[in-house]
Amino acid sequence: MFTIIANGGSSLRKYDTQTELNELCRVHESLKVKYASTLYDSRCVLIGPPESEPSNFPTPSNFKARALRYHDGEACVQLEGQITEFLSSLFWVLESKRLERSREKVDKVSLLLAPFEKKDFVGLDLESRVNRKRCIGRMTKHLGDLSLQAGLPVEALSHYSSAVDILKAVNDWLWLGSAYEGLCAASVVIMYPNSSKSYPLQRNSSLQEGRPR
Repeated sequence: MFTIIANGGSSLRKYDTQTELNELCRVHESLKVKYASTLYDSRCVLIGPPESEPSNFPTPSNFKARALRYHDGEACVQLEGQITEFLSSLFWVLESKRLERSREKVDKVSLLLAPFEKKDFVGLDLESRVNRKRCIGRMTKHLGDLSLQAGLPVEALSHYSSAVDILKAVNDWLWLGSAYEGLCAASVVIMYPNSSKSYPLQRNSSLQEGRPR
């Protein structure tokens, strides 16, 4: 079974031989490359033969991901804590990116593009008034995404609302729809704060902006 998400990826794989382990590691590394533009960190959970079998298969030398290794039939008592640590590490990546983006000068932001949009902007004047507003609107929407993922739904709601006004003015329908989607997500989090279990995160003293859930 394999699972990958936008910002953090995780693999859960079982192997019985060195050849199978090598192939699983290769697949995980290839997916890291494929999702490099959106993947911040990853973990690979490898479940090998039972502990009773005398086997100790090493991961390939070119395998750079962090592996969480267990034996088949093992209770995996440390797995929950390891996944919690993984999620916490993703939080700090998102938080640093949020602060970095929020400090960018409005007139210096670049145009964010979905992969399939690149061909649509070839040859266009990206410094025109409409395109500058598009740049600002998309970056504001992106700030909403980062704020929501970092556990700041109220701040995210503000960014999404601003993005809607800007993107609507320049008829940027795709990103406008995405900003509305973000508005809905942030609103649900605010209206139903106890709908999911949250883990407390201690903010670094140098990152005191906002208060995460």
